Amino acid sequence: MSDELLDLAIATAGGQEPWDTLCGLNIDISIGGPIWASKGWPPDKTFDQILTLDTVREHIVFTPFTRPAQRMVFDAADRVTMQTLDGEPLETLAPARASFKGTLAKGA
Repeated sequence: MSDELLDLAIATAGGQEPWDTLCGLNIDISIGGPIWASKGWPPDKTFDQILTLDTVREHIVFTPFTRPAQRMVFDAADRVTMQTLDGEPLETLAPARASFKGTLAKGA
């Protein structure tokens, strides 16, 4: 992203000041598409999630994730942990980014 485009996006969203005070976001999203299908998810299905994002450190929580009683936590240590909703670890993948190698089509 060019600096000019980034400056325009920040100005359009109310300027830099609100972003400097932001420490987290909660976002309702639907996940699906070809990247997830390549990882074994049903290709024609989307999954509704609440995404909780810490803007100070790299920490993202998807709730629920694949099952109603589970969540997925991605942290700055390049680790993904499946947990119960109470935070009990069920399974960990590290390094997490390596699991996506080769999933994008050439030129994407």
